Amino acid sequence: MPNSSIQALWYAGFQSENPEKFNKDFIYKRNEEEDTESILKSIAVALEVIPNIKFTGCTLETDESRFQDIHKIEESRLILAVLSFHLTCEDAGTGEILQEDVSVRLFLPKIVDNFYFQLNGNRYYAIYQMIDRGTYNVNGSIGLKTMLMPFLVSKEDFDIVDTLDNVYHGRSMKLDVFKRAVNILLYFISESGLEETLVFFGVRQFYEFTATTEVLADEADKYIFFSVSKTLFLRVNKEFFEQDKWFTFTLINLLSKTKLGSFEEAQDPEFWNFQLGKIYTTNKDQAKKKAFKIHSSIRRILDRCTIENMVHVDAKDKKSIYHIFRWILTFFEELSHEDNMDLKNKRMRLNEYILYPFIRKLSTETYRCLNTKKMTMKTLTSVFSNIKPNLCIKQLVTNELLRYVNCVNCIDIFSSALKITQAGPQGVAGSDNMLIRYRGHHPSYLGKIGLNAASAGDPGVTATMTPFIKTEGLFFDKTVEHKTPNEFPDVLHLVETEI
Repeated sequence: MPNSSIQALWYAGFQSENPEKFNKDFIYKRNEEEDTESILKSIAVALEVIPNIKFTGCTLETDESRFQDIHKIEESRLILAVLSFHLTCEDAGTGEILQEDVSVRLFLPKIVDNFYFQLNGNRYYAIYQMIDRGTYNVNGSIGLKTMLMPFLVSKEDFDIVDTLDNVYHGRSMKLDVFKRAVNILLYFISESGLEETLVFFGVRQFYEFTATTEVLADEADKYIFFSVSKTLFLRVNKEFFEQDKWFTFTLINLLSKTKLGSFEEAQDPEFWNFQLGKIYTTNKDQAKKKAFKIHSSIRRILDRCTIENMVHVDAKDKKSIYHIFRWILTFFEELSHEDNMDLKNKRMRLNEYILYPFIRKLSTETYRCLNTKKMTMKTLTSVFSNIKPNLCIKQLVTNELLRYVNCVNCIDIFSSALKITQAGPQGVAGSDNMLIRYRGHHPSYLGKIGLNAASAGDPGVTATMTPFIKTEGLFFDKTVEHKTPNEFPDVLHLVETEI
């Protein structure tokens, strides 16, 4: 028998006993898909920030023979999602409560032959998008990526002077959202009050408002005093102050920019809501109402999917957007040194970017309603009437994340199953703005991303995963990091403010 035949038999026998250790769970992950219904529900529930809208349910129809208007999108394999809402509104003329049920029909692509989309007569690769799993650092600031829009927590150098004219240098923290960079504690205090905010950050025992700087002789070295006004001072525990990295500086920065006259005023949520509202409107009569809308908007931006995707954050630290802000502020230094290229800080997604046009549309309509002075049933119904069933499909076929299937071998898993990209909605910046280092390799890529495959036209953006990759679902790492101290309360009590 020829040596080649012997070698072939030997190799065949060895192969049968030692198959390739391909990660089939990852390769065929598209068959399971992300939970489309859960994502849709998360998007729809966010609309309830408008008090007149109530989300009532979501259904997915996968049997294409039941689609009444499938002929309008020829040669496509689709899923039909139907979202239902109940609307209520007071009639301006009669005072009667009007009610109406509406639904949104939305076509979504169906996975065909494990890996592909069939849209308008063409077959496409269903490419995974790799993005940050939650927080990321950018130029010394910490970004929080949600499905709707990002938050940015940043710092600014700030000096404070005590009543003895001693100067201290530190950092004050800001929240950049809605095109405004605002002292982050103002959001907490206007939402829950000063007292509750101090308790929430576990620092209540270190601060006291007083009318004098006088203390007992044996306590002179225990406190530092800062002037809030001519008749009001903030007494700070000196031992805590020497360890504190940001809270005192941020609080003093906030107090110094407000005309706070008394301790009672410092405890009044109405006062702080006015301070927040006037940042966003020049109409002082509308400032408190504007603050209420700002708080509602901030709460709605944190969707359920974002919470679930922040697998590296302990459950108690993501109960609300304010819990996540507290977590970011507590571990700001550690987070600002994390490597954005490290795969442990990344995750993959598919259905989220497919639904992105729908998310953006609802977000635009929501803000339009929130800024409407007089709500009518016509305004409410227009939120849904402008959403066409083929909204996502129409934009998906022009999306840079899709690729035509042009392979000649139907078992080519490297193109169909293992392609990922960092481009697209909420992804890395475009080719002209992308930092060179993001186009390179990172040690965490070893064993996960093929190092010899790169896009000739846009290197570093598109990659091919190795078939041996080990993941935890669509995450590279689910290790919980940076737990806040146990003395931090789990609940932040909100102050009910009449607007």
